[in-house]
Amino acid sequence: MKTNLLRLAALAALTVSLALPARAQTMIEVSRSQYVLPVSELATTKTYPDLLRIAGDAIEAQVLPNRGRLLSALAVLGGPSLLYQSFTPQPMVLPSGLHAVEFGGYYLSIPWNTRDRQPYDLAYRVSEDGAGRAQLVLSGRDILKRAAAVSVVTLRRDRPVAEIQTTVANETATRTLREPDFRDFAALSALESSGGDARLLLPAERVTLLDSAGDWAGAKNASVPWSEPLSRWSSIAGRYHARAAAAPELPCLAVLYPALRTAVVKIWSPAGYFNAIEVTARGPGYAGEPGAGPYYLVSCVKDNLELAPQAQTQFGTAFVVLRDIPENASLSELFSRASRLLEETAGPPAN
Repeated sequence: MKTNLLRLAALAALTVSLALPARAQTMIEVSRSQYVLPVSELATTKTYPDLLRIAGDAIEAQVLPNRGRLLSALAVLGGPSLLYQSFTPQPMVLPSGLHAVEFGGYYLSIPWNTRDRQPYDLAYRVSEDGAGRAQLVLSGRDILKRAAAVSVVTLRRDRPVAEIQTTVANETATRTLREPDFRDFAALSALESSGGDARLLLPAERVTLLDSAGDWAGAKNASVPWSEPLSRWSSIAGRYHARAAAAPELPCLAVLYPALRTAVVKIWSPAGYFNAIEVTARGPGYAGEPGAGPYYLVSCVKDNLELAPQAQTQFGTAFVVLRDIPENASLSELFSRASRLLEETAGPPAN
């Protein structure tokens, strides 16, 4: 009888296992079927580059190393990307009169191709691709500055978080690296197609207007409140470029999508690493400007970065996707909830 019971238990376990969908043993897929506009004449630039998709249970991300994108897209599984993404961007005219294109995503100013106003192509390797966690190592060299950057991108299957740890090193033996305007770039989508009204939340009460089209937001260098005419997508009356001092006590920013009850929160560490935040946006009128798109281009800035010979600097960035968010949620509330998720993410991955 004992033998029969054991057989029945084994049969029941097998029946349950067959009823449940098989869990993927890896999280990373590599595709080479997407055409991506080449804007550089470098020998390494490819028109059908590796596009890496990392899928977990809550979110999915795309990484485009051959265009310098540490993240190219980030979305709730099956939903629209919260990072703006374009594979065939049109040229836009910058206020300086120069032309540039915007592929979107998240990228850094080192290594930077000054001629094409884009990050250099990055090499990559998969350092981990298991059932519970995926990790990529991306690296590149800035030929003119003789600086190298290495970023480790990590996603866990059971967490709505994309983490990036970056090291920038001075490769020279005798010369100090002086970078007056080191920054990152995040093209955060306005998600116009969702029917919502995105709102950018900054850890600042006031910003300095570096410029705005026709001075619609105020005169150049004016100090103005960070409020709806600048933060709410539908209220933006034209292109503007603004700068705010970063707040070490609240090292984050976010875009809130009230119609989706979703937010994407960007957190950096150490808390005082960046000293300023800059925002460029165009609002609904972007369609009348060639090459522009529905996104906030947000940079965290570290002014006057200096690295002694062979020295390096390190910082971390995390993008946390939050669901079931009240439409009037404050940045401090989002930071608190995102920080708790990050603390949970620091533990061992679930199998």
